[in-house]
Amino acid sequence: MQQSTSIDTLPAASQKSSTPRTIIIGHKNPDTDSVAAATALAHFKTLKGKRNIIPACAGVPGERTAYIFNKFGVPLPPVILDVSPTVKDLMLTDPASVPHHSPLLKTAQIMQERRQDRLPIVDGEGKYLGMISLFDLAGSFFQCSANFDLDGAGDGLFGREVKTSISLVTKALHAKILTDSADNDALVNYSVFVGAMGKENFNKRVGQSDPARTALVVGDRDWVLRNAIERGLALLIITGNQVIHPDILHMARDKGVALMQTAFDSATAVRRLKFSSPVEISLQKEAITFTTKDRLRDVKYLLRQSREDIFPVVNNEGLLVGTLSKFQLDEDPPVRLILVDHNEMIQAVDGADEVPIVEIVDHHRVSIGPTTNPITITCDVVGSTCTLITEMYQRHDLTPPPDIAGVLLGGVVTDTLMLRSPTSTVRDRHAITYLEEISVVSGADLLRETLNVGSVIASMSPADALKADRKEYATSKCKFTVAQVEESSYDNFYAKRDDLLTELEASLEQLGIDLACLLVTDVIIEDSLLLVAGHKYLLNTIPYKPLDEHLFSLPRVLSRKKQLLPDLLKVFE
Repeated sequence: MQQSTSIDTLPAASQKSSTPRTIIIGHKNPDTDSVAAATALAHFKTLKGKRNIIPACAGVPGERTAYIFNKFGVPLPPVILDVSPTVKDLMLTDPASVPHHSPLLKTAQIMQERRQDRLPIVDGEGKYLGMISLFDLAGSFFQCSANFDLDGAGDGLFGREVKTSISLVTKALHAKILTDSADNDALVNYSVFVGAMGKENFNKRVGQSDPARTALVVGDRDWVLRNAIERGLALLIITGNQVIHPDILHMARDKGVALMQTAFDSATAVRRLKFSSPVEISLQKEAITFTTKDRLRDVKYLLRQSREDIFPVVNNEGLLVGTLSKFQLDEDPPVRLILVDHNEMIQAVDGADEVPIVEIVDHHRVSIGPTTNPITITCDVVGSTCTLITEMYQRHDLTPPPDIAGVLLGGVVTDTLMLRSPTSTVRDRHAITYLEEISVVSGADLLRETLNVGSVIASMSPADALKADRKEYATSKCKFTVAQVEESSYDNFYAKRDDLLTELEASLEQLGIDLACLLVTDVIIEDSLLLVAGHKYLLNTIPYKPLDEHLFSLPRVLSRKKQLLPDLLKVFE
């Protein structure tokens, strides 16, 4: 059995392309006409130069449909059960991200380059860890305190504490390490001082700090350097690329003091030092995240209500795979639909009301609601949608290849029962003749082969037999379904009649409908039976000869669309 396919496993249109994916799809519980129509119309559109055209099924095709496609070597279209746009359809797939060990300064640079005020943070494996924003960066720089020093790096507006490592400071200051420390990657909460004061103030202020977590920014003051080294301060940053006396280097090595040299002046060095902290200490761990399969209709409200603009998208393993911006919600949907062999939304694939429907090719009653924009509609009185698509090829002087002609032929002969159905027209006859010549297959033989593939009732469970070709309808008075199976006799039906009736009764509550019908058509004698479950007052309105409370005889009735449905709609209204 063919497996269903999620829409987000289909090939996606390039993010740089302005051409959305156009899915051509038939009704739920597809028959051969709807599947063949979707396949052939996609081929036709591709010949006409259209891009990103994808044929699909809104359910698993039946055994007979599969036989026809296999006979002509045409792959069955993928099964798509829901076309609701998802986060994957709009997300940016190459988002800027920041490794968790990067300094804040690098993060600020990326934000400036990308003109983004929020970025995701990832570990070395690409796993999402959190988000960081310009507000978080500002919080790292503006650390307010009740105290205020005048030495250039006080506790006031700009704060004194910096959590960083020697390696990160080196990167932030483009510095050269003159004397190494025991562990350049160890994170330390440094108290930062600037050596721009007299000895008395220097001894007073620096003397109150813990040497093991004190960093000093200083220029060419040898006495400050020697004093700091004697005190065993953890880190000395020499600005302006000042020449260092060899004695000072020896003292620093002996005391285990890390000494580095940068071209920046002291003021710049202090500012950049503030942003040498690793980004991981400022990230937002509780930020809202989405997955690629989240439906846009489920997340739109949350997106619009959030004060944030950019959100991370992760997969099942927690890896960052994209970002989603609330501004992307205003973009055109990346998926469009062309409906074939139906136009009623109740029969359409789930999510059809969330994406633009740009075209309809059908041969049923018109029951689509108003559309936002004008659309192309081809709806005509013929026995098969495949007839309409065959005529499209002819009008544009295009010839379908033999394999496509074969599945088109299968659609016409099964929907018209080789012109025996009352829905058949002269145009269907012409289509069959035309397709027979191209495919080199007899339409009558193809129908006979298809009917011999197997009885739907005999080969499927009662529940699956009812779903194989079931359509839903609605009037102002009631909702009902009509399933149809074609058999070569009624033997299999009578053998499973009670089980089929039980399933019809169960579907009333499952589908929230008032009436459930099964039309069993004997294509040999060209008659049908109608098995019905539902409210008694509706059973009493069935306009056919009752054989018992739930079974009715429908002589010469072959077509659900042209014969049965109009009668039911008339009495139910």
